[in-house]
Parts: sequence; C-alpha cells; structure tokens
Amino acid sequence: MILGLRVDTKFSTGDIPFYAQPYVDLRGVQKGRYQDRNAVATEAELRWDLTPRWSVLGFTGIGKAYGQLQSFSEAQNVQSVGAGFRYLIARKLGLSIGIDVAHSKNQNAFYIQIGSGWR
Repeated sequence: MILGLRVDTKFSTGDIPFYAQPYVDLRGVQKGRYQDRNAVATEAELRWDLTPRWSVLGFTGIGKAYGQLQSFSEAQNVQSVGAGFRYLIARKLGLSIGIDVAHSKNQNAFYIQIGSGWR
C-alpha cells in the first residue's frame, strides 16, 4: 500500500479580478465554486497494487476558501471522497492511466486520469 498526502495553499493580495482568485482544488469539487482571497486544501490518497500493472485507490480531502467574504473560522469546509483505478501503461516511464469517481456536497465527478491525479 502506498499513502500519498498533498497540502495546497493559495494566497492573493491586491486588486485581482474574481476569475483569478484562489479556489479550493479537490477532486469532486467544481473548479472555482469555493473561491476567495485565500484557499487551502489537503488530500490523502491510499493506493493498493493488485498486480504489477493494476492498482485501486481511494482518496479524501478537505478545503476552505476565505479572506474577503468570510474569515477563516466562518468559511465553510468543503469535503470530498472518491475511488479509482490505474493501469501502468508505460513501465519504464512509470506512466499510468485510469479513472476516478469523486463526490462532494451535492456534486459528483468522473475523471479520466493520465499520470497522477495531482499536478
């Protein structure tokens, strides 16, 4: 089993247009839905290799956008959970492909992944 952890922080200052402000970036959460001056997110992924080429994984995350509209303590926590599988398509390169299905508050998402689910 392999455990992966990710922490993502984004901060902004000055006069930025709304479309360039930081947002919560988690699988299962619509891009830009939770957006403010600052955004933080953390995600954990647990992968189990079934065979040398096939793996299954589960992940969960939590994030928050805050700053101008709400303070950190007032801002809503956004949570997501999901599962997926990977197939190691290029052994020498370590490149895998797969599918992830994720859920957060009132949202479901389906992803076709090439490489990691994280940037």
